[in-house]
Amino acid sequence: MEITLDIGKNTASEINTIAQKDGVEFDIAALKLLDLGIRVHLASLEKNGEKDSDPLLVELLNHAIKNSYLQKEILGHVFDKERSLFKAYDALAAFQVSENMAHAFLHGKELF
Repeated sequence: MEITLDIGKNTASEINTIAQKDGVEFDIAALKLLDLGIRVHLASLEKNGEKDSDPLLVELLNHAIKNSYLQKEILGHVFDKERSLFKAYDALAAFQVSENMAHAFLHGKELF
């Protein structure tokens, strides 16, 4: 099938540059780019390419989030800055330090 498109000088220049780098003719490079664009568009329609979440993972995440909120609430009532291992001033600061430590640990940093 043959089709005529008005793409503009800038786009034509970019396609020509790509064609020269790939060592192919202009029309072949344009077809490859059009095909790539179609595949990207179709992939974006598929829920970002992700499968449905594992129910066990969702349940674990749900419990972790609830526990996090409960810990913040409880820590707010019982926090004593004199006994803080993190040397935190208040409960929210202590919780933030623990979140930062967990983040660092998950990214391979040594904590102590």
